[in-house]
Amino acid sequence: MRGSLVRAITFINLDTQYENVGDALINRELLRLVEPHSEQLVVRVGGTPDSFRQNLELEREGVLQVDGLAGFLWRMVLARLRRRPVYWFLMPGGFHGECTGFYQLQLWRHNLLIALMRLIGVRVCQIGVSYERLGTNYLRMLRFRQRRTYAHRVRDAESLAYLQANVVPCDGVSPDLSFNLFDHAPTADGPIRTVCFSFRTDQYAGQFDDALRFAQEVRTALGDGVRYRVFAQVERDIAPGKRLAAEFGGTALAFDAAPGDIETCLRYYDGVDLVVTNRMHVLLMGASRCGRFIAGPLGRTNRKIYGLLAFLGLSDSGFDAAGQEAAGPRAQRIEAALGRRLDATAHRAALKADVAALFD
Repeated sequence: MRGSLVRAITFINLDTQYENVGDALINRELLRLVEPHSEQLVVRVGGTPDSFRQNLELEREGVLQVDGLAGFLWRMVLARLRRRPVYWFLMPGGFHGECTGFYQLQLWRHNLLIALMRLIGVRVCQIGVSYERLGTNYLRMLRFRQRRTYAHRVRDAESLAYLQANVVPCDGVSPDLSFNLFDHAPTADGPIRTVCFSFRTDQYAGQFDDALRFAQEVRTALGDGVRYRVFAQVERDIAPGKRLAAEFGGTALAFDAAPGDIETCLRYYDGVDLVVTNRMHVLLMGASRCGRFIAGPLGRTNRKIYGLLAFLGLSDSGFDAAGQEAAGPRAQRIEAALGRRLDATAHRAALKADVAALFD
């Protein structure tokens, strides 16, 4: 905790996909990033599974867990009555789609609460977010909300351009919150002996077949003498992961899973030399440990990954489904991607500086 005379009380409401390790990770890293600038963290945990709370390491000094929304908001009011600086961080992550019916009512109720808290001096912030394919109702709701926030920072330039085109206020780009994992540069280059495949296959018809073909393309580029493993860090990836291991052909694949457990996943990636995935936080968690990744197969539903690659200056390490470019140049691009290492320590430093600037 920092040593200024009047320190902030920081509020975070946990409302996300509890089964997704990536969502747990970015919430954990948000807590870790704001904690040095806060006297106390107040975390709303109502309805949160025990496993998710354990992932976030909430049982520690300086963290107050609150169940209900009323108690969460009342503590903001009390802190402001005591003239304390109060920050309320909204949910990070990727957003897409439309809001209608009851969901739309929920979002507008949330907007009303944000507007009321702003009136009493609460600084409402949202960082580590990306947007794509939003409906008209959602954009209208977002314009209202972000005109009342203290800070709104997206995680890629593609999202920034999308918001600007739709007249949604945004303060700029900061690295994804998971870049806080990159606390050291990758070790010296070594041979690729173990490869991890981890794919989601629930976004469009035929996505499993695209993933299988892409895994086989990577195997062709690597040649002999390589071990292959399939890993699922999200529950719904387990069944297709087992199927991929069975249908991959040639070298036998080992299948493993650790859905919902951040540290187990990170230890797993310590044991591989290359991660091949179409999941954004598999990519970043794996690369934080082994330094190497290939992103694919990507479709039009994965704009946040294209945005991430552009942010890193590594767009050539991302691949669409097979057949969308000539085989020769594609094979050359895969071989080139195998030789790249990601050093994101500078992005981690930039992320920490952006968060610190919010509390100045």
